[in-house]
Amino acid sequence: MNSRTAITALALLGSLSLPASAQSPEVFTTADLNLRAGPDPSFPVVTAIPAQQSVIFHGCLQGRSWCDVTFDGARGWAYGRYLAYQTTDVRAVIPEAPSTVEVPTVTYDTATYWDEYYQDRPFYAQRGQWLNTGPGPVDGAAAGAAAGGSVGGPVGAVVG
Repeated sequence: MNSRTAITALALLGSLSLPASAQSPEVFTTADLNLRAGPDPSFPVVTAIPAQQSVIFHGCLQGRSWCDVTFDGARGWAYGRYLAYQTTDVRAVIPEAPSTVEVPTVTYDTATYWDEYYQDRPFYAQRGQWLNTGPGPVDGAAAGAAAGGSVGGPVGAVVG
């Protein structure tokens, strides 16, 4: 056996011995999907991704509702319910991934993200409009409790 054949055989053997969890699952869209400049439908659309297209997957926010992906050179945020992964054993939408599939958790900061990826986009000039888009989790919980309390009393506050 020459050295080239031996190296090829070792590489093949090594790839077969990797556990399935060490291999990155393929992530793809399940429907036509807007890729947005932030994790909320109010952010500008960066591009549209057709159904059944593979994306480069970077991770999701806690709760897996929005995921950071790249499609055709454009980076942005896609709603997790319209992203699925495929491994040799499992195919499911991202938010329903079992604990055996590692879904990296990422964070989002509009100023940093936009400075990195969108300085050449027309909507960058209005980025101040999105710097504080949407309530944070604490503000959202407080607002929900207040609204629920005003409508349904103490039980409404808990539900809100």
